[in-house]
Amino acid sequence: MRTDYSMNLPMESGGILTQVFDSSHFRVESEIADIAFLKEQTLLTMEEDGLLREWNLESGLEVCKQEIEPMVPLWRFHPIGRLLGGGTRAVQVFHFQGGNPGWVSAPTPWLTSLAFSSQPGVLASGDVEGWVRLWKIPEKEPLCQAQLSRLEISALAFSPDGGKIAVATEDCQILILDSSNLQHAVKLSGHKDRIPALVWSPDGKTLYSAAWDTTVRVWDTVTGKARMILNTHAVQVRTLALSRDGGKLASADSDFLVRAWDVNTFQECMPAREVSEEVSRLEFSPGGQTLAVAGKHKFEFIRLAKHPGEMVQSRLAQGNSHLEICKGNLLAWLNPGEFLEMWDASLGKKLPPLKDAGPLQAFAFSPSGEQIAASFAISPAGKAGGKTFPALGLWSVADKKLQKIVDNIPSSATSIAYSPKGDLLAWGSVLGDAVQVYDLEADQPLGFFPDAAGGCSITSLAFLSDGSGFIAAGLDWMATSQREGKVICWDVRTRAKKKEWNMGAGFLAVSPGGKYLALARPGSQVEVWDLASWEKSGEIADPHYRVTSLAFRPGGSLLATAGEDQRVRFWAIPGFNHLGTMELEFKVKALAFSPSGNDLFLLAPGGTCGQYDVRQFLDLN
Repeated sequence: MRTDYSMNLPMESGGILTQVFDSSHFRVESEIADIAFLKEQTLLTMEEDGLLREWNLESGLEVCKQEIEPMVPLWRFHPIGRLLGGGTRAVQVFHFQGGNPGWVSAPTPWLTSLAFSSQPGVLASGDVEGWVRLWKIPEKEPLCQAQLSRLEISALAFSPDGGKIAVATEDCQILILDSSNLQHAVKLSGHKDRIPALVWSPDGKTLYSAAWDTTVRVWDTVTGKARMILNTHAVQVRTLALSRDGGKLASADSDFLVRAWDVNTFQECMPAREVSEEVSRLEFSPGGQTLAVAGKHKFEFIRLAKHPGEMVQSRLAQGNSHLEICKGNLLAWLNPGEFLEMWDASLGKKLPPLKDAGPLQAFAFSPSGEQIAASFAISPAGKAGGKTFPALGLWSVADKKLQKIVDNIPSSATSIAYSPKGDLLAWGSVLGDAVQVYDLEADQPLGFFPDAAGGCSITSLAFLSDGSGFIAAGLDWMATSQREGKVICWDVRTRAKKKEWNMGAGFLAVSPGGKYLALARPGSQVEVWDLASWEKSGEIADPHYRVTSLAFRPGGSLLATAGEDQRVRFWAIPGFNHLGTMELEFKVKALAFSPSGNDLFLLAPGGTCGQYDVRQFLDLN
């Protein structure tokens, strides 16, 4: 098995992965050790092999790079100066203008952490034997030192005025010490596992800590008591960042999930964002509206909400990631709560963004490919960004302009579907149980279906091939089994039920031509139904994975299902024979076949899309 470096996607044989669509140009050669903003649109990265790079974020280009000698694995940028610290068995400090250390400390045991003070020329080191040393350049010997643990020092952080230093030890303790003599002041206890990151508030009254026990803790540095425990991560928390004004806190875990909070309310100020690589460092831009996320070999950016109305308070409001390929070359994808990515697939060229559109919750192409319907946030003045209510808008694909606002809706639409002829538009939300159908030709609402999925949250929508009805899938989020719900097919004109299934489904797909309906149940079961006879044709069940997306190949004779186990499986329809499995190195967020059926597009976390030639993989005609 070979791996494509640009997307980290394995290829079962040569030529299967034919193209990668990735808007990030920010890739490096070795693992990123630290990042720092010089100014709003300028970022520095330091790699473990000693390469220092400067990037212009507006152009997406590398401005310059220099080699730092000797190479060391531990690097830290000075928070305000143009200095860089590194070390293995001695601390070394470099100025950005030169490639050689300007100062080297006396020898130490193997270094595990470094931190610069705001006091000129002062820095601290922690080592594998539990020693903390304070250094004052140009002195070779430490100002003071103390062995605080028999285990290694996992994190260090100076207070903003440099008067105190927070020290995390491998035995899950945090000590706040006087930085002039390393005398003990306050002990913070509560974490149950390794503490890899510490960060102070600008006023020095609060300390934030991240731990492998899945929590972020907010400490009062005077009393040593925890003010709050943030336990929304499900796995180890690896790193933290605080905006310069102290208003936003970000954290990342070992499941590649990034979260951010407004520290005044501790409400999340963005939907949880899954990125494509394990996160090594986080850093806010000086203005606090951009969060840089450093993975192993690339970094990316998350744009945070500028207005409280843009904040998504519930993960349910995110809906499902969505990917569409229209007219053979128009490719678009969306992770809810982010900006829509559009590409010319034939040229591998990224297209301009939609105008007057901020972060979106859902989108759909019209069948002609000339229009996009999307759920977005709108202000009273009619522009996106300063949102006071959610809305559904229509954009022209040709000029990316907002043509009209179809409706102001009570909750952001998370599922949107056009009828096959493009004359009808339907939408629903996981925060509601209703579906609205709009007649685009008559330019007026056609029908309101208040219990479209039997009172359950709307998870997915699709029209029948003749446009006479739509199918709404729903889940009952309050059910203890998390498998209950309804799937209902409605006649759009009479508003009568054509068919009702007493089961929950997170995803659905209608085959091209409209012969089959595939329903992905919560878990690993997929059922396929014949829409002419309303009889179940069969089911696919694999106990080893949960379905995250599914799609029919044009013609309807093949179904692709993606699972949380990082595999895409292919099934013959009818017959339900397993044709093959594509093993990947990421969880597929969404998938879609090209109109020809020759290519399969897979959306990876972090907003990277790969194009695969399924004819080579499955030996199809």
